Amino acid sequence: MIRTLAGAYVEPESHNVTVKALDRAGRPAEAGFIQVYDARTGAGRDVPLVDGTARLRLPEREWNLYTEIYDDARHTLAHARLDLDQDRQVTVDARDGRRAGFSVDDPDAVPGAELIVELADGAWSYGFSSWSAPGWDTYVVPARAPGLRFLTRNMWTSRTRTPSPYVYDLVNTHTDGLPDNPFYAARRVDLVKVTATYRAAAAAATGLPYFGPRLVEDRPGIMAAPGQDVELPSILTHYRTPGLVWDSGFQVGTSLVAGAPVRLERGSTTEVWNAAVTGPSAPVATRSGDELTVRGRPVRRRRRRPQGRRRRGHRHRHPHRRRPDAGRDRPGGMRDGTAQ
Repeated sequence: MIRTLAGAYVEPESHNVTVKALDRAGRPAEAGFIQVYDARTGAGRDVPLVDGTARLRLPEREWNLYTEIYDDARHTLAHARLDLDQDRQVTVDARDGRRAGFSVDDPDAVPGAELIVELADGAWSYGFSSWSAPGWDTYVVPARAPGLRFLTRNMWTSRTRTPSPYVYDLVNTHTDGLPDNPFYAARRVDLVKVTATYRAAAAAATGLPYFGPRLVEDRPGIMAAPGQDVELPSILTHYRTPGLVWDSGFQVGTSLVAGAPVRLERGSTTEVWNAAVTGPSAPVATRSGDELTVRGRPVRRRRRRPQGRRRRGHRHRHPHRRRPDAGRDRPGGMRDGTAQ
């Protein structure tokens, strides 16, 4: 008698999904990226695109389809909700895309080469940096999708002065889908003016600032740096899009200090960096107000019973250092830390 092990799988109610991707000439897209995801769990699945077509089979429930189409130096983004109760065919047409871009009313300012894109939907998030001519080759297909958040970002600096004495950090955000108009025309009077002072507290002659907005307030976003180092000491003026929570950091040599997240509103504010001495330290520590945490454990001062004359105590301020691997998985990501 021969015995053979056998397994069985009972497939939940499922349906076939076919995605047709067309480039901006109306032809089947030769290159692209497709991800289907569940906003409740954040789980995503990449789907291969072959000759402009992607095929997959999914359980019956609500899914989301994110698509990128590349053709002739053009990049088109699209999104669709899939309420699966039967087989579906979805066509993503890059010709429906509208050009994304930025402008600012400063004739001396020119755009940088980096375009940052971020999306968030429930537990799912996605983002990337594109090092091409931003806004000239990026298109967005308008879509209605409750809960979906979308962000594009581009930095501008001086065309006539090197290093630039200012940085425009322009951020275009949209909620509940992809925007009908993905172009952001900024006015300097409407931006937040942040005057940042960078002090020379060490032998290093230059440093590099990092900063980035949060698309979702409780999640750090992509941190980016301008295309120039900052001479120490110096002052750099940042003009940032208001109404967002921003993270900031400053790197001198191998030391990287991260500031606490701050919501910036229209008006002016200041920052001071490199004000304290930094150097090798054993544990990673964070400070919020009067609370100091070392490797996840709060530090409490022991109170001694006074004997004789009382002496006034002095709290020691621990410099904060970040582990090199303490960033997010996405490019340029940084966790928030403590402010100088």
